[in-house]
Amino acid sequence: MALLHRCHLLFLVAGLPVPALAQQSEPAEPVARVEVRGGAARHDPRRADTAARFVLGREEIERYADTSVFDLFKRIPGVTVTVGAGRQAQVRMRGLGEGYTQVLLNGERTPAGFTLDSLAPESIERIEVLRAAMAEFPTESVAGTINIVLRKKVRARERELKPGYLLSREFRGPTFSARLADRGERSSWSFTASGNHDALARKSTGSERNTRPDGVVDLRRTTLLREQGRMNRLNLEPRFSWTLENGDTLAWETLANGSGFRNHGHALVSTATGAAPPVPDLHTFGEIDDRMLKSDLRWTHALASGAKLETRIGVEGKRSKSLERRVGADSLGRPATNGSVRADTRQKGASSTGKYSRSVEGGHVVALGWDAGVNASDDLRAERDAIRALP
Repeated sequence: MALLHRCHLLFLVAGLPVPALAQQSEPAEPVARVEVRGGAARHDPRRADTAARFVLGREEIERYADTSVFDLFKRIPGVTVTVGAGRQAQVRMRGLGEGYTQVLLNGERTPAGFTLDSLAPESIERIEVLRAAMAEFPTESVAGTINIVLRKKVRARERELKPGYLLSREFRGPTFSARLADRGERSSWSFTASGNHDALARKSTGSERNTRPDGVVDLRRTTLLREQGRMNRLNLEPRFSWTLENGDTLAWETLANGSGFRNHGHALVSTATGAAPPVPDLHTFGEIDDRMLKSDLRWTHALASGAKLETRIGVEGKRSKSLERRVGADSLGRPATNGSVRADTRQKGASSTGKYSRSVEGGHVVALGWDAGVNASDDLRAERDAIRALP
């Protein structure tokens, strides 16, 4: 309170008239001029983030020169990456994976058969992680939404090539990514490609032991598993855009990728105590081939009233083939099983989205839109198994 009273007294004295002095005061020394200059910093999406939204921008993507999109997700808090058989990886939020975490591409649902590893980091503008539902995106997830925004604007000529080599405990092989881009007065284009050739070689062992209540060990087995395989993958992303004389813009973008995986496993079970398993010597052979194509055409038109119309039409298709063979023998070396499972899935579809938006009084925007699509799928599965006749 004392400080408050002194401030009031100071303002009161400053407001009273001051009588003129008989002697003229000496002129005051000139005060040095101080200039404070500042500029608006470039927008940083991370500063605008909230607890429910996280953005990994282009600047951070380029900083680490990653060759895989999954390396980008490993740097995002709250997102984990799990890798299964055949290096089939998926992202998880809040510990929930496929079916609970929604993945969008440019704010739209991903095409059938789309995999995250089909995207090269060079083609990504930013990654948005949404932990809560938002009106601008579909809300069909429990854990959250991951929206991947691809690069669209070409600001200057680009020529970039990144060769690499993957070396891990189980996988090794060369990788590459490349990007070409250029622009003209009314058009621009870009082409991104990435691929890898991985070799798999691993060995694992396991043991099985069973002890009866009386303490007698009646089963002891050891299993030796050897695996060898290879993975080939190629991704292509061409994009072209044009600006028409009336100001309209057209953009054509395509995403194509193909992959092939081959694997041979040999499981050998040795039994020290107890009965041998029906098939202690088992060979497995696996083949997986995937092909995916998605192509979109976008048109943006500005109306005379100030409104804007954005439309998109697209087609997509995918084919996935797999073959699994099992050949095994019993403990005496006689054929015990010889079977195979063959699967062939074909998917195709077409979709269209659009949005009409217009600014109204008060700084508000009125938007109307549509989202329609049709998809067809054809699945074939053939299973064959031959076993030795029982005596």
